[in-house]
Amino acid sequence: MQTVLSKTTADGHNVTIAYADYELHVTVNGKYIGSSCVGICKLKQAQGRTTHYIPTDTINIGLTSDEADLITDRIEAICDADPRDQRAEIVSRLSSALEDIRYHSGREDGGTGLRFDDVRKARERAKDAQAELDAFDAAHPDIKAEIDSIEAKRNADAHRAVYNA
Repeated sequence: MQTVLSKTTADGHNVTIAYADYELHVTVNGKYIGSSCVGICKLKQAQGRTTHYIPTDTINIGLTSDEADLITDRIEAICDADPRDQRAEIVSRLSSALEDIRYHSGREDGGTGLRFDDVRKARERAKDAQAELDAFDAAHPDIKAEIDSIEAKRNADAHRAVYNA
């Protein structure tokens, strides 16, 4: 867990916000009060200097715009430094491109030919993302081996579930 913000509120409470496993974890005066997988939310209308908040299990933690930006920047830096997150981003782009190919391949184009252009563009994105993923996996064989191991276990568990049912 990495601290992304420590602050003292106007009423004297010490708030620490940490990031781990895609969640924000909040501690007030040393007591853990909850986490948020939602992240930072923007208020519909500012309340004084408070423009954002972090919803937790028990209370919402108010943030200024600067604090929200600082937390976002620090989380991005943490994720950029983690190769697993980098790989997940590449896989997400590949999945999106493949989904676009399926979508555009199945729709009518009304004789305009635009559908084929959309499919071509999606195929180019998929090809680029696949090449980037292959290069990433070649540069990070430990991560690739870990993922292959997880997939093999998942497949073995599924196989056992089907044949031992």
